[in-house]
Amino acid sequence: MKKVKNFTKQTMFFDTISKRDKAYKEGFYYQSIMLDYALIEDRLNEFLKNLGIANETDCGLTVTKRTKNEIRELLHLNEKSHFGINKISVKLDIIRNLVEYDGNSDYLADSHSILIKKIDKESLCSLIKSIEGWKDKRNGFVHGLLNRVPAECDDTIRELASEGKPLFRELDKYCRRIEKCGIRSKYRIQPYSVK
Repeated sequence: MKKVKNFTKQTMFFDTISKRDKAYKEGFYYQSIMLDYALIEDRLNEFLKNLGIANETDCGLTVTKRTKNEIRELLHLNEKSHFGINKISVKLDIIRNLVEYDGNSDYLADSHSILIKKIDKESLCSLIKSIEGWKDKRNGFVHGLLNRVPAECDDTIRELASEGKPLFRELDKYCRRIEKCGIRSKYRIQPYSVK
């Protein structure tokens, strides 16, 4: 899959928000939650890229060479464990564990320090928990859609659609705060701009 340039990505990002809002307003809740999921995942990617933990490649999100061993430590994996960070649950685990980090990696300690200075720890942990709850509810709903009573579906999908956007917006605020910290520059981590 060919990645898009930053200016095109920004246009697509705002276009997706606009489509999401229009879908919700017009009662297309299924489309709304799919776009919410995509927007949340995009913000998680940016969060990790801004911390210098990940880069975007043609294969998706990958851990930077600089942080690969530190992320293994953060996820409590042994050095031979293969892992990827393309799942939302893994991204959320990395962020949650980084907020609670107390190990001996200078890089992760610095990232932890920046997070704690720029972001309220309890608030971020609460947001992560809310995103996980929303994601699990959304996945359970979408993957079990044909096993549900239609009236139950209407209420659930409307509720999911109303909960998705505030989660995305809150995560976006955190992402912007982290971007301003410049940790990638401090550690001279290669740019993550897309090809």
